[in-house]
Amino acid sequence: MLTLAVGCRRQDDDASQEIFTVRRAPLDISVLAEGNLDTRDSITITQQVGRSAKILKIVPEGTVVTQEAIDAKMVLVQFDSRDQEDDLYSRQNAFESAESSELAAKEELAVQESSNESAVRKAEQEVLFASNDMKKLVGDELAALYLDEEPEDIAALLFDSRLDGSAQQDLTTYKSEIELAQTKLNRAVQTLEYTKKLYELQFVSKSDYENDQLEVQSQTKTLQVTQGKYDLFIKFDFVRDFQKAWSTRREAVATLAREQRLANIRNATAQAKYRSAQQTRIQAEKRLREARESLAACTIIATTPGMVVYEAPPRWDNSGPIQVGKEIQNGQIILRIPDLSHIRLKTNINEAQIDVIQVGQKAVIRVDALPGNVFSGTVTTKAVLPSSADAWLNPGLKVYEVAIEFDDAESALRPGMSANAEILVEQLQDVLYVPIQSVQTDAAGRHYCYLESGQRVEVTLGSRSRSYTVITSGLNEGDRIQMVPPELRKEKTEENQ
Repeated sequence: MLTLAVGCRRQDDDASQEIFTVRRAPLDISVLAEGNLDTRDSITITQQVGRSAKILKIVPEGTVVTQEAIDAKMVLVQFDSRDQEDDLYSRQNAFESAESSELAAKEELAVQESSNESAVRKAEQEVLFASNDMKKLVGDELAALYLDEEPEDIAALLFDSRLDGSAQQDLTTYKSEIELAQTKLNRAVQTLEYTKKLYELQFVSKSDYENDQLEVQSQTKTLQVTQGKYDLFIKFDFVRDFQKAWSTRREAVATLAREQRLANIRNATAQAKYRSAQQTRIQAEKRLREARESLAACTIIATTPGMVVYEAPPRWDNSGPIQVGKEIQNGQIILRIPDLSHIRLKTNINEAQIDVIQVGQKAVIRVDALPGNVFSGTVTTKAVLPSSADAWLNPGLKVYEVAIEFDDAESALRPGMSANAEILVEQLQDVLYVPIQSVQTDAAGRHYCYLESGQRVEVTLGSRSRSYTVITSGLNEGDRIQMVPPELRKEKTEENQ
């Protein structure tokens, strides 16, 4: 775990003496922190196969990826891809089958729509034919009036002034035939009467008289037959023909409605089948694409220049470091390729000190691996929430992540190196200060210092560093104070005796 300390650039040998002279001078307040080097920008390489995969090849850690290597499609990591190849083959077959089913369902839908159109069109024609038959029978006006509702007295239509069509023609024909039969009968009667007179005067033979009698009888029967046909037409034939025509049209209308509903049902069924096949094809295509991506993810190609750094496994992972043969989980980080042109120190600052840290503050950085080198840096980021890393080890410790970027990074700097930094948080000018250990605090929270004479003086404190604290009241420049309170010195003396 990273450690924290508060420090000051000023080191005063008087701090280790028994008497300290209160002075007024500039005082720098700084925070000391330790951490590891990192880069501001880096490419994270993760396992994207979609399932756990075993490493077959991996470039050695520390390998520098150049632009030439990128152009040559340098392989960073190669996973075992046998399962992905089998999966791709299976999903390719499934996709082709789904594609064929979709095409068949689409053609079936087109055939069904055409068949439905033909059936509806035929039913519409039957309605039209039946309507025309009614118009032919009784004329346009009466047909339009009784297309949807059958008249209560069908025979009465023959005597309606709006009657037209074949019924009107038949009615006229029957009436004409009755008139003709009646005329012939009247003529035969007149002829018979005239022949009878001549027969009585013996101007014609009995045979002629009998022939004229037979003619009257014949014309009488003809009139009766013609009248009977007329009565049958009125009472039965016309009523039958009208009912037949009306029923045929009503059935044609019902058939049309039925065909329309059946067409809707058939269309909906065919469309649902097509949509289902389409969705199946879309899902199969998605799975095929995922299989191809999974297979492609088994080979990770370098795309960014930098240095290869293996990802350290978390504490709970006991499977060992990244190496050939290691099983890597989907989404697990394998390695990073940091940008070495932007090196920074990442550290954790205790919650008691985080408020004094601000972005833009300057810092002095020392790297353990490069003794004797001092680097300048600048605070670039400060977390707004406590870090959750290692919180389970020490739940009571709240630390905030702070990044300090090197102002001028050297090629010798590498991610992972240990370093410490002294962050300058405040520069005080012309202040009174004393060593921290010379200040005592009572139970009420009041602060005291002891003069060289032994007199206890209450003081008010200001900012503090690791070794010194500012005195805002209670002491004057030049006052000499005891570094150790008299009671503690007395106890120490007694212990030594």
